[in-house]
Amino acid sequence: MGRRPAAFYPFVLIVALAACGRGAPSPDAASWRAALTRALTEVRQADPEQAGRLEGLIRDAEVAQAAVDGRRSADRAIRAWCAAMKSAADEVRRVRQADAETAVRARAQIEAATHVVELAEARGTAAGSSREHARAAQAARLRLRKAESLILSRDFEGALTAAEDAVALADAAQEGWRRQRDRIADPELRKLWSRQVSETLEVSRRKGLSVVIIDKADHRLIVYRRGRQVAVFKAELGTAGLAPKRHAGDCATPEGRYRVTAVKTGGATRYYKALLLDYPNSDDRRRYQLERAAGTIEAGVGPGSLIEIHGHGGQGRDWTEGCVALRDDDMDRLLELVAAGTPVTIVGGVD
Repeated sequence: MGRRPAAFYPFVLIVALAACGRGAPSPDAASWRAALTRALTEVRQADPEQAGRLEGLIRDAEVAQAAVDGRRSADRAIRAWCAAMKSAADEVRRVRQADAETAVRARAQIEAATHVVELAEARGTAAGSSREHARAAQAARLRLRKAESLILSRDFEGALTAAEDAVALADAAQEGWRRQRDRIADPELRKLWSRQVSETLEVSRRKGLSVVIIDKADHRLIVYRRGRQVAVFKAELGTAGLAPKRHAGDCATPEGRYRVTAVKTGGATRYYKALLLDYPNSDDRRRYQLERAAGTIEAGVGPGSLIEIHGHGGQGRDWTEGCVALRDDDMDRLLELVAAGTPVTIVGGVD
């Protein structure tokens, strides 16, 4: 519903109705016609069916007005104009009352949407949130701004719809965030990850090796030597956040037990320095084949490759295509502690 016409014509309606009540000898046809025309425009926006009935009354009044040639026909015209005026006044009052109620609902919905969108945005920028979450939160913010704009133009129905859309988009964003967090808290997965970490640390203790543990939920890369922690670095992940890697192009950081297959420096990498991992390993390929057989991965989409721990991190968000990014100075320190062959275990969370 668009902007309401200027406020003077309801006043004309009131004056006309008062004149009808006093038994006015003749209508001010020009003024009444203008007021009725604008009233009809307003009613048509809200209720086309009722606007059709009002149009019929206006036509009757015009016909009666055109037939005026004496006192009796003038009385008929007055009655016709008054009937149209009364109907117009009733409909405008009804439309504006409904409009006022919609305005109240729209403003309340915008207030509620503001809180939901702000929460979705906060979670969308938090570590572990996916790119899809951030996009949904951004779309919710745009719909909220649209609702606020429509309120100012007095399109309350449009504002209400836009605010409801903003809530739906923000809720969808948060649902994706909750699914990822629920997955990280899954007891069976926690047991698996705990076992993988324990086995990796046992290798470090038994063989005196350096090993790397990457905790996706806490965004930490931890280096152990002889089973003892020697360094901790802040890590950034793929744009899929805490989701597990399933196939090429999903921008998810894989989970499992890997090894460094190559150390890249200089022109060997565009990300300062890098450690190439042996993804996909046999477990990844087996899982991938099962998903392909089940039809959950499209034909022609491979398992992915070229997963690295590399530099250019420190951006404060998950931004890679599935790799793990550290600050450049942290990469310098990491390369002092590890080498080709170093075990790297990536888990959703560490207890």
